[in-house]
Amino acid sequence: GNLDPTSPYDVLIAIPATNYMEYSPTTNLYTSRLYFTETHGGVLGANAMQGHNVIFDWEYERVGFAESTCDYTDEHSIEQLDLDKTVEEHQIGGGVHGDDCLLGAPAILTQSCLQSLDGLDACRLPGTNPKNAILEGRQVWTRRVEHPGTAAGMSCEDAALLESDYSGNRPPTIECDGTGVCFESRPCDLPCSDLEKEEKLQLEDPDDADHCPARWSSCDYQCEQTLIVSMKKSDGVCYEMDRYTRPCHKDACGTDDPCRVPYLVHSVVAFKGAMKQLWAAR
Repeated sequence: GNLDPTSPYDVLIAIPATNYMEYSPTTNLYTSRLYFTETHGGVLGANAMQGHNVIFDWEYERVGFAESTCDYTDEHSIEQLDLDKTVEEHQIGGGVHGDDCLLGAPAILTQSCLQSLDGLDACRLPGTNPKNAILEGRQVWTRRVEHPGTAAGMSCEDAALLESDYSGNRPPTIECDGTGVCFESRPCDLPCSDLEKEEKLQLEDPDDADHCPARWSSCDYQCEQTLIVSMKKSDGVCYEMDRYTRPCHKDACGTDDPCRVPYLVHSVVAFKGAMKQLWAAR
């Protein structure tokens, strides 16, 4: 109540870091169990109060926190099995394993062949037949990293190359920048005869198109994750419209730097009719 006079029934609870940090006896390191990945809202539950229960004492009309007998290790093992199952379901020709980088679908077109061309004068020269001309450019496709894997498995660059549907003679270049995305730059050819069709495709109204699935990437080694908003145009391809990047601390980042937890956790709980004088640390 003293912090916010408009909310006199609020009780401020400071949660010790040991209640939301998970200790690994194997590595002798702590990692956070709170991710704050929701776009809005969220609940501080068992992840915040590890080893505790919330006690509702109706007989004496009071609420408290008490140590519990819940074994988080067992629950964590189940979660890890679910992750391993997800990785297994995404196997490609038996070549991708739990230590390998896992990329999400679909591939998003970040730069079209038309957008990569500096000038189109060769297709518009007077007194010639430009329909036979072919312009060379580069497409850039982006893949979302769902699971960056480990050093013992396939890298994200190798996974992207393995899954690429590019069939040209000139090899593509692939780069994964550690922010949760991989880029594949492919050589492309644009015949002047297709120029008008490509220009119309670029001008399609986003409001009339279907939006492709948009999800945050895994928290990669640079401790950033990326969300790409894309639209599906009439050719069935997802074209990038917007891109967002935010700092993060879990997944590969949390494993690489387990001390990277940029917050302290406090929970504000409102109990109507509560009297702060009756609250104690015990």
